[in-house]
Amino acid sequence: MEKIFQYLVIISGGISGVLLKLPAGALLGGLAGGLLFKYFYGFPVQNAKILSFIAQILVAYVIVAGADISALKTLPRLVPVAVVYSLLLLAFSIFLAFVCSRFFEIDLFTAFFAMPPGGLTGLGLVAAEVGADAPTVILFHVTRIIIVVMTVPMIAKLFCR
Repeated sequence: MEKIFQYLVIISGGISGVLLKLPAGALLGGLAGGLLFKYFYGFPVQNAKILSFIAQILVAYVIVAGADISALKTLPRLVPVAVVYSLLLLAFSIFLAFVCSRFFEIDLFTAFFAMPPGGLTGLGLVAAEVGADAPTVILFHVTRIIIVVMTVPMIAKLFCR
C-alpha cells in the first residue's frame, strides 16, 4: 500500500509540475513531491532496479525519438570536443569532491559520487551498492537537476534572443 501511495504522490507532483508549466515539469514536480512526501512520512528505501531499468529505456526512447538523424552527420567532428569537455568536467568534479570533503564534512568517497554532473540514477545506485552515503549523493544530484532545469531555459532565452 505504501508503494502505491508513493506512486500516486509522485504522479500528482508530476502533473502539478506540468500544470504549473515548469520546465521538465513532470520530472521536477514528481521529484519534489515524492521526495518531500518521503521526507515527512519516512517511507522505507525500496529496491527499484526494475523501475530504474524501465525509466532508462524510456529516456533512451525519448532521446532517440526526438533526435534529428540528419544532424548526426556533424557529430563525428564533435567527438573530440565532447571527450575533452567530459574530462574537464570530471577533473573539476574531482576537485570539488576534495573541497567538499575537506570543508563540509562529507566523506571523500561519497563526494566522488555526489559531484559529477549527470548520473542521478546511475551514480545514486552505484553509491548505494559500494557503501557511499547514497542519500547525500541523491541530495546533490536532485538539487543540481532542479536548479539547472529551472534556470537554463530562462538563461537561454535571455542570451539567445
